[in-house]
Amino acid sequence: MPHEALNRLVPRPQEMRLTRGSFEWTEGIILAIEPGNTADHLAVQTVVEHLRKRGIVPPEILATREEPQILGRRQVLAGDPCRNWLLLKAMREEGLEILPSQGTDGYVLCVTPRRILVAAISPAGVYYGLQTLAQLAASSAESGRIPCAVIRDYPAIRQRGLSVDLSSGEVYRPEAFRQLIRRMAHYKLNTLVLYLEDAFLFPSHPEIGERRDRITPADVEELVSFAREHHVEIVPCYDSPAHMGNTLRAPSLSHLREGDSPPLAAMLNVTHPEAYALLEDLYGDLCRVFPAATHYVGGDEALAIGEGRSASAAADVGRENLYLRHVKLIRDILGGHGKRMALAADAFEPGFHSAFGTDNFGMEALRQVPRDVVLVSWHYGEVQGFSFGEAAREMGFDLHLWTSNAAYERLFPAVGEAARNVQSFIQYAERTGALGVIHSDWNSPGENSFFQYNWPAAAFFAEWSWSSPGRTWENAAQPVVESFYGPGAGRVSDVIRFLGQLQDYFPWAWSGLRPPGLNLFFGPLVAHRLGRAMASVRSQAAQIIPPAEAEQRLATFRHDLFAARDSLIQARITASANTEHLDYLDFALEQYEALADLVEARHLLSLEGTVARARLGDTLRRLEAFLPGLIERYCELWERTSMPLGLQPNRERFERTLRSVRECCERLCARV
Repeated sequence: MPHEALNRLVPRPQEMRLTRGSFEWTEGIILAIEPGNTADHLAVQTVVEHLRKRGIVPPEILATREEPQILGRRQVLAGDPCRNWLLLKAMREEGLEILPSQGTDGYVLCVTPRRILVAAISPAGVYYGLQTLAQLAASSAESGRIPCAVIRDYPAIRQRGLSVDLSSGEVYRPEAFRQLIRRMAHYKLNTLVLYLEDAFLFPSHPEIGERRDRITPADVEELVSFAREHHVEIVPCYDSPAHMGNTLRAPSLSHLREGDSPPLAAMLNVTHPEAYALLEDLYGDLCRVFPAATHYVGGDEALAIGEGRSASAAADVGRENLYLRHVKLIRDILGGHGKRMALAADAFEPGFHSAFGTDNFGMEALRQVPRDVVLVSWHYGEVQGFSFGEAAREMGFDLHLWTSNAAYERLFPAVGEAARNVQSFIQYAERTGALGVIHSDWNSPGENSFFQYNWPAAAFFAEWSWSSPGRTWENAAQPVVESFYGPGAGRVSDVIRFLGQLQDYFPWAWSGLRPPGLNLFFGPLVAHRLGRAMASVRSQAAQIIPPAEAEQRLATFRHDLFAARDSLIQARITASANTEHLDYLDFALEQYEALADLVEARHLLSLEGTVARARLGDTLRRLEAFLPGLIERYCELWERTSMPLGLQPNRERFERTLRSVRECCERLCARV
């Protein structure tokens, strides 16, 4: 059985062999690298930073080719053995070599009682090997001894990344972006996709998003440079022709909408003479700023094309041909800048939109898409089969697969649901030879949630994208948590599970696609006349669950909330790293505490009698006292990481709920 320290590694290495003995991590260790190798120097600096943050004595960095300088000293030798002869000699002594099957990003890590070797043929491989060493040292900090082992590791999938939806309201400050990149690289993720829309200051159209937080071309240049040092590529995603509502909200561009009401207001009228001049400007701006070879253009959920102002053209040539024309024109725009187009595949995958009662353009339309376009397949929930991927590969398309963190319109991601999506879908990446896999955050537009909530699902994704098949969520949860917060902080996994299971407690609150968290937490109570719920809500609740069971579920929720809070208190005692991140989990529990009172208030509003009225008064007064502090806590957490303009609309959502509670209190007092 592998040593406990090896079990805590995330992502789990492909091959691990435990040997006898241990390496004592003490003061006086040197980490020797090739002189003048800037990439390796930056890599070892990240190890030093990681260890210092965890209270572990870092090694002394020594750039040398001279054997006398390392003789008799406890040592770590790292680099490319073809360039570092000290490392090559040590590998021969240990009978090690780098195998061709390990690829460019693979590495060998060998721990012996007297030295540690980290060898790879590329700077990225050296970096990843050193990240594994940093995790081993941190995991073994309590004993001070790293178990002797030989690790031979390499990624299962070439491109592994996260997508961050900046258009939904939360735009990071520069240091928070850098923290995200460092965290990604530590877990061996190498691609960051920025979903932009109006969250980028387009030089050609600065009016887009001018009243909101945006990243500038200068921000991107700095971010790209920093990410490159950590072997992370920054890739833009600007969606068209759908999901352009924030762009077309600019008064100078509103005439380009497909229609004036949703969903047409978010769709570009692709037949307007000015439509592609606009897109040439926007994609051109992105191509000039982002050096990535492939650019995502979205293209998803574009089924409203041809249903508004372009309806007459659609009647003449067919809606699918309007869409295909759009794909080919954008492909040509990107190609003119030397970029490759990545396009969402939901427009073609048979049956994809059947849950919404709509059809798409199908496989015959797909046959007309140029084969140099990368198809981006995405799915929510557990994926039982992916015959579309095989068919697309047979047609000659390259694929990217996007998984979901199950956070859309939720207060906290359903991590278990996200894990089922990841482990069921990524298996098809290897089968179809996908170029890459991306994990998307997709929080709701402008809602009171934080990207910081998304890291557990992202770390689990990192394991599966590197080492598919990885561990199940049940087996990976504790290692994921302990790799982040430090050994002994495993109880945080209980908190994360609880926060992600809200629907299990309040299934009757589901309304359309809105899960229980948001429509209860932010829906003003004044939507209910005092004394009874709206008929639609009351009938919905009556159809799904009786009042007695609703109360029992609420009691269970409060009990489990108390247990989760206790687990978090205990975790704070043992956590040795990223303790400031626990503040976000603590705030999520506070949100759930307010949510429990809001659920109870809504329930009591639907009941008759003096007992229910008295309970309602107690609940509302408790909420009225609690919410102001919750609002201020939210603002403090926002300001830690995010730019300022997005805070105000989110703060107003909390304050609307507080005003609603106060109005109910006033009405209740007036009736009494």
